[in-house]
Amino acid sequence: MLNNFLGKKTKLTKNSTKNNIKLTSSPQKIKTDLTSSKFRILNEKLYTMSNEEAKEYFKDNKEDFEIYHKGFSMQCEKWPIIPNDLILKTLKLEKYKNKTIADVGCGEAKLAQNLVPFGYKIYSFDLVSLNKFVTQCDMKKLPLKNKEIDIAIFCLSLMNKNFIPFIYEANRVLKIKGKLLIAEISSRIINLKNFLEIFKQLNFKLFKQKNIENYFTILSFKKISDAKINKKLINKENTFDILKPCLYKKR
Repeated sequence: MLNNFLGKKTKLTKNSTKNNIKLTSSPQKIKTDLTSSKFRILNEKLYTMSNEEAKEYFKDNKEDFEIYHKGFSMQCEKWPIIPNDLILKTLKLEKYKNKTIADVGCGEAKLAQNLVPFGYKIYSFDLVSLNKFVTQCDMKKLPLKNKEIDIAIFCLSLMNKNFIPFIYEANRVLKIKGKLLIAEISSRIINLKNFLEIFKQLNFKLFKQKNIENYFTILSFKKISDAKINKKLINKENTFDILKPCLYKKR
């Protein structure tokens, strides 16, 4: 499991979690603290690995993907507001019901779970399928046709060393004038101007920007035209100078 991922000398039991877990008489509290500790380790790795490394790891460690999303759900409970809930509320507007939507890096596919029963057409993609709503795939190679999608969503899912190939793929599957919705933790965006410039270079035009509780940034773009391949962008070693990874202070 995680030992294979972090190296033979790393033990995800007492050694790596003892400083994060306060002993308690409650078994549930111990279980919760263990999940939180494992989530932090996995979260850092997801932000600093390549897409290929993440795909290869979770192929043989699906249980760790489940642990990650349990920890993520626990983290959401601490937030003043959950971006996915805002997106869900927006999509419930009647004008979006007939749109074809791609939720990329969907996790448990909360959007699909809430909207598909009401007739929405939502494709949900992630590295691992946690339920019947999720299609497991490489998010740089979505199983969609060119210009098939009206709305593409990345809600807190730009997590690789280089997020730019994901945006290229969004451009490919989106129709002209299709919408790209990005929800991100504001503190990750080192320079908003530089961040927006990437989307501009990939032929997206910003038409709406919203800051939520000084914690999240939600950006809405419109696809102007097909993006030309720029190998320098695609092969960039990492994009940490534009969108920094989430790292935790060592305790």
